[in-house]
Amino acid sequence: MRFRRALDRGNVTEALSAASELQFVSLAEALELTLLLAKGEPDKFERAAARWHVRFVQETPNVGVRQSQAVLALLIAIPWRGWLPQPSPSFSAADVPANGSPRPLSSGAAPEDQSIS
Repeated sequence: MRFRRALDRGNVTEALSAASELQFVSLAEALELTLLLAKGEPDKFERAAARWHVRFVQETPNVGVRQSQAVLALLIAIPWRGWLPQPSPSFSAADVPANGSPRPLSSGAAPEDQSIS
């Protein structure tokens, strides 16, 4: 009960403490804890995600390499605090050309209206 309440409240410290006292944590609850770590303890997230992925592959029947890779890719894609750069108000994704260098927007012109010289 304590572990479940900690997960529901988003209390990382309490959830980790309660989980350590349990003999068994289900795969679903372990994923909840892993996702909670992504938000509250991002330094611990990567290792927890790797451990959860190993459990997923071992405990889920008939998981192939493609399914395993897809689940791992989803774990990797989880944005946690500080992982993604903050968007800049003067640039958008549409403003980044193929070479990766953003070009500034001219006042009033949409990116597709600008000519490239």
